[in-house]
Amino acid sequence: MPLFGKKASPAQPAAPEPPPPPVDELLGDPVAHRFRAELAEGRWQEFHDFAQATTDWDLRHFYVNDLSKISGRPGWLDEWVAARPQSAIPFLFRGSHGINWAWEAHVTVRYDSVAALLHWNDGKQALVGTDGFAVQLDPDEWPDGPAVLADVASHVNPAVIVPVDAPGPVRPRRRPAGSGAAESETAGSGSSRPTGPPASPRVVVRRRWPARVFRAACVLSVITGIFAVAGGDLSGGAGFVVVGVAGLAWQEFQQRRRQHRPQ
Repeated sequence: MPLFGKKASPAQPAAPEPPPPPVDELLGDPVAHRFRAELAEGRWQEFHDFAQATTDWDLRHFYVNDLSKISGRPGWLDEWVAARPQSAIPFLFRGSHGINWAWEAHVTVRYDSVAALLHWNDGKQALVGTDGFAVQLDPDEWPDGPAVLADVASHVNPAVIVPVDAPGPVRPRRRPAGSGAAESETAGSGSSRPTGPPASPRVVVRRRWPARVFRAACVLSVITGIFAVAGGDLSGGAGFVVVGVAGLAWQEFQQRRRQHRPQ
């Protein structure tokens, strides 16, 4: 070390890194930001005219999907649907909002908001709301279940009941409270082996949230297509129907494939 050298200065602590910039879900689109501000105030009229005039399906999907990510359920959604019943735009927007909101809300379908009641040949039913929510009903889950589901169907408009000539989706069964008693009945006699033949393995397919949301989206696509065809948009409505039916068929195929997969 030199005799007259400079004294080394102490190391300075490194400056903290600045936080990353916030992610803009609207991709910096000024039109989308303007419509978001208007929708937050319940002013949907200008956006309706804009979306109705947009013929680019990818662009329409961008605006409807991203602007419908609204926390809660604002009352102007139903006001919009009631004011423009011949247009598919408010139904599409409300359904997209229902799918996005399903992750933070309990599923409820009101009788006066049922878009379709799916009735499978094994007695199961599913109420599909106009907002994209779906509630599945299984008669085996209640005492006198068939009567309960018949009462539910009696409060729904018969025009929206759709019979499905196939068994309904498999639902996980609750384990009985005393299911462990039979296994320990022979413990006092010094034997823990079951007296009967072993039960055959049973595959139970659990429908998780992504599958439920996908199914609701497919049903919503079919409903939107029907409304679009009724409103005169034949090509666009047919496209929605084909996509929705194809999605439901694919999901049903995957479910049956898992059910019959060897263990």
